[in-house]
Amino acid sequence: MRVVNIILMLDPIEQFEAITRTCFFHFTTLVWVLLASFLTLAVVFYNGGRINLAGYVVESSYKFIYSAAGTILGQKHVGAYVYTYFFLFTFLVVNNIVGLTPWTFTLTSYFVVPLFFSFLSVTGAVATGWEIRGYKFFNILNPGSVPKQIFHFLIIIEFISYVMRIFSLAIRLFANMVAGHALVKILTGFTYKLATYAGWSAIFGALAACLIIAILMLEILIAGLQAYVFVFLSLIYLAEVLD
Repeated sequence: MRVVNIILMLDPIEQFEAITRTCFFHFTTLVWVLLASFLTLAVVFYNGGRINLAGYVVESSYKFIYSAAGTILGQKHVGAYVYTYFFLFTFLVVNNIVGLTPWTFTLTSYFVVPLFFSFLSVTGAVATGWEIRGYKFFNILNPGSVPKQIFHFLIIIEFISYVMRIFSLAIRLFANMVAGHALVKILTGFTYKLATYAGWSAIFGALAACLIIAILMLEILIAGLQAYVFVFLSLIYLAEVLD
């Protein structure tokens, strides 16, 4: 009981440290990146045609991303980009969900990781636009019909706004993962206290267990949703330069 109380007193943000310690190993962030990448490759190249739950999940996820990419990019371009964004979606989902398991590190809560992928997404869209349209790509910064006195000022604002996409895309994923996982930690401690309150451990324990399961299911849903939002916005940024 004393050990449990000590664990519940830990800082909820402590689970997001770059170095996660277990009983026998010291895992650094690089190790988590390699493990997550290997697991993502295993999922992506899994034979979705098998008649089982894992195959159904992989195939459904691919169809889901293919449908979203086809709607945003159009059927003309979807074939060239769907695998890239499916891999990105799978990588983010795997890391978001793995972070919910004990003695693991939430890789997407380490700000440099979503920042890296958001930088690749935005700069990749810029590179694609430059390859297709050349210098005409910069028309995307054109604010339209405005007075000449403020035209150049608005160009600067549009440029800053475009660059800030890198940070807004990363912060959205980073903040949701930190807040969501910390909430699970806090509510888990609260339900434990509730379960041991005033000797009603049997009744409150059952209610607490149901509440924890519901919170974890909600967090798994958020983990998938945030990965989809990240990919969805990345597809929109790419569609802007393709149109």
